Amino acid sequence: MRRALPLLLAIAAFLVAALIWIGSSRTGGHAFDRESASNTSPTGLSLAYAYLGRQPGQRVSMLTTPLDNRLPANAVVLRVQEGEPDHKRPETEDDDPSEGSAPLREPLLTSSEEEFVRGGGRLVLASGEPGGSINVRNDAGKTAARVFPLWPGLDTLSLPEPRGWSPRSLPLGMHTLFAGNGEAVVARQEIGAGDVIAVSVPELFENGNIATGNHLAFLADVAGRRPVYFDEVVHGMAADNGALSLLTEWRLGPLLVLLLAAALLTLWRNSRRAGPADDEDRDTRSDAIDLVASLGALYGRSMSSAESIVLYHAALERSVAAQSGLRGDALHRRVAELTHDLIPSPAEKKLPAHAFHRQLTIINDAFRTLERSARGGHDAKHR
Repeated sequence: MRRALPLLLAIAAFLVAALIWIGSSRTGGHAFDRESASNTSPTGLSLAYAYLGRQPGQRVSMLTTPLDNRLPANAVVLRVQEGEPDHKRPETEDDDPSEGSAPLREPLLTSSEEEFVRGGGRLVLASGEPGGSINVRNDAGKTAARVFPLWPGLDTLSLPEPRGWSPRSLPLGMHTLFAGNGEAVVARQEIGAGDVIAVSVPELFENGNIATGNHLAFLADVAGRRPVYFDEVVHGMAADNGALSLLTEWRLGPLLVLLLAAALLTLWRNSRRAGPADDEDRDTRSDAIDLVASLGALYGRSMSSAESIVLYHAALERSVAAQSGLRGDALHRRVAELTHDLIPSPAEKKLPAHAFHRQLTIINDAFRTLERSARGGHDAKHR
C-alpha cells in the first residue's frame, strides 16, 4: 500500500488539474478558433449562439459538414471568420477604373453554396476578407447607417473596426444595406429564392461586442424565425463521416433495418435453449492410458505385489469410512463384507502372481460395489 500511495496521489492530482482546466472559462477561448460558436472568450460567438437558442421557436445548430442542399430550404447559415484590419493596406483608386476597362469579377460563392441559396437559404458571410473581387477599405468610421429599407427600426450599427468595402467592387446584383463614410459595411444579393448577406465587420457578432450598438437586433433580423446554423467547418470542426452516415447517404436504410432485425433475432435465439440441458455432472477423472501405465510402472518398481495389495486394501477402508461414517469393528465388518473376508498377505512376504490377481480383483469388485452404493443402488442398505 505504501508503494502504491505515490501513484494514487499522482493520479488524483492529475484528475483535479484536468477538471480545473476543463472547467475554467479560459479553456473555451483557447481550445477553439476565434469567432467560433464554441469559443467563450470575448472573441468567440458563444453568446450569439446562446441568444438565438433562447428565442421562442428558434432552432440553432452547429454546421460541421460542408454546406450543401441537405439543410432545410429556409435555413440561415452564419459563416463568421476572423477579419483583422490591416492599417498598412495601401488605398486603391478602384472607384475610377481606367476608361474602357472593368474590374475583374470573381465568383463569391461555390456551386454548392449557390445551389443552397437558390433553393431559399440565406448565407451570411461575415469576414474582413470575403474573397472574390471585393476591395477592403479601412475608413468606414465608427457608425454605419441604414441606406436600404430592409429592416425597419434598425437605423444604425456601431462599428468595432472601421472596415468597409468599396461599393463598386461588390459582385453584380449586390446592393448596400448599411454604409459608413461611403463604404459598404453590410450588403445583400438576391439569388433565386434566397439571398447572400455580406458583413465587412465580423466583430459585430463577437462576445465582447454583441451586447452593444444594436448588434443583437441586427443578429435577430438576420436570423429571422428560421433555422440557424453556425458554420464551424471554417474553424476546423468538420465532422468525420463514419460508416453509418455513408450508409444513410447511399440510401441503405433498409439494409440497416435488416441488420438490426438479424442481430435481435440472433440474440433471442441464443437466449433460448434447444433440447434438454447438458449434464453438468462431468467425470473429472483422468482416463489417459499413458498415465495409468506410467503409474503402474512406478508402483511396480517402488514396491512389491504384497505391499501394493496392503495399500490398496487400506485405501478401500478409508473410502468405506468416508462414505458410511463407520469406525472400529463396524468398519472392519463392512470391509470384510465387501471383500468376502479377504485378509491381505503380510507386506514382507512374496506374493505369487495368481494370488496377487485374485486379491486385486476382489478389492476392485469391492470398490465397484461401494460406488454403486453411493449412487443409490441395491447395495446402499448399509447407509
